[in-house]
Amino acid sequence: MLVPVESKALDHQYVVATGSMVWRSFQALGFAREKENVTRVIVVVVVVVVVVVVVVVVVVVVVVVAVVVVAAVVVVVEVVVVVVVVVVVVVAAAEAAAVVVVVVVAVVIVVVVVVIVVVAVAAVVVVVVVVVVVVVVVVVVVVEVVAVVAVVVVITKFKV
Repeated sequence: MLVPVESKALDHQYVVATGSMVWRSFQALGFAREKENVTRVIVVVVVVVVVVVVVVVVVVVVVVVAVVVVAAVVVVVEVVVVVVVVVVVVVAAAEAAAVVVVVVVAVVIVVVVVVIVVVAVAAVVVVVVVVVVVVVVVVVVVVEVVAVVAVVVVITKFKV
């Protein structure tokens, strides 16, 4: 919780109190008692950040591949639908009495194609939203990790 600061002395006291609290938390965890331990903590944090980034990249690649596969399936389905429509029209042209059937089948096929396209677009939108959320989460995690490392380094350096 942030408190309004009325003077530089109060500001300093607040910073020292907050820093001491964070420092005690790290000590309770057995971290950062000496400078070597601080270095160890920083290395662990960097490794964690790298692992998180690699996992996010893998997830994004998998999602993109999934979108490409879905798009390919949609294209194949569309081609099949068009071929069916052409065959139905050719057969119906041979039998002029089946005009009503041809119209009904054509309308049904058009509706199915529209539904498929809408579902494909919705899938792409969902994938894009998921990728954006994952990237935002990774950025937030990296910023938080860097902030924690900075706090540990500052507290160790100035021995608050």
